[in-house]
Amino acid sequence: MTDEPALLAAIADRPADDTPRLVYADWLDDHGDSDRAEFIRLNVEIDRTAVLAWRYGELRTRLRALRPRIDAPWANRLGYQPRHRPLFAALPESRADRWRLIEDFIEVWHRPLADADGHPEAELRAAEERLGFKLPAALREWHALSGRRHDVWSLQDRLNFPSRTVVTAGGEFLVVRTENQSCETWGVLLDDIRADDPPVWELEAGVMASPTVSAFACVALLMEAIWCGTASAYGEVPEDVMWRLEHSGLSRADLPERYWVGSPVRFYEGTDLIVGTHDGSWVYAAARSQKALQQLDPEILRWLEVQP
Repeated sequence: MTDEPALLAAIADRPADDTPRLVYADWLDDHGDSDRAEFIRLNVEIDRTAVLAWRYGELRTRLRALRPRIDAPWANRLGYQPRHRPLFAALPESRADRWRLIEDFIEVWHRPLADADGHPEAELRAAEERLGFKLPAALREWHALSGRRHDVWSLQDRLNFPSRTVVTAGGEFLVVRTENQSCETWGVLLDDIRADDPPVWELEAGVMASPTVSAFACVALLMEAIWCGTASAYGEVPEDVMWRLEHSGLSRADLPERYWVGSPVRFYEGTDLIVGTHDGSWVYAAARSQKALQQLDPEILRWLEVQP
């Protein structure tokens, strides 16, 4: 097998087998096409690598740098379009790893991050000068990474810009996020403001929503994403059917379960699929295709209103 059409045909015949892909990569190298050869090998390795492994982050970084040099129709033919795989089955201990997963998520569900998507250091310092104290490290990192991305953080509720971040009238909390009709706000206790990654509280309810800002950012990320799928479904599911969700093969996210009136809130991930549950009975699903939506148990899916 020496010609490119035959190599591509072998991949199409055995899409789940890496061997024809790696043979094709060697052929590309032999014919002076090192970029496409590396692109194939990176994708093969990343599919075999756990998302929390350090190597996964290295592979994703290299793949991002290489992708602009790769012909999109060719990559799509090989099945190498961006796709979501479960990211939050085990929440990493380090904030750096949490932000890395968030960046991966944004790239697939929205568009890749750009430098202009974060608030610059000058804006953060101006907010700190106005407030009279330094923002927690995790909150600074959140804003610096992607705080300007309305499509990611503020489709439903709102991540407050640093310039609009205020202290509550009673002087107890720094408000960081606001429900879309201002029925609830989330904030950090000023007593905790010197902590790098302090707890986040629901101010109206008076309860802790998350033990850390970075974990709260992960919850907010998924809460917003369930409204932005190419295909979506929602509805109330009877209790004697809901149990199927835990046994559907989806990956349950290791995230705090408190988010306003819908608590407990739980999330499940599949390939190109996110499912959120509220109050133990309401199901909201967002998928990147109608095919991905079919990962839901049929008995659950039949209770949901499916949107094209």
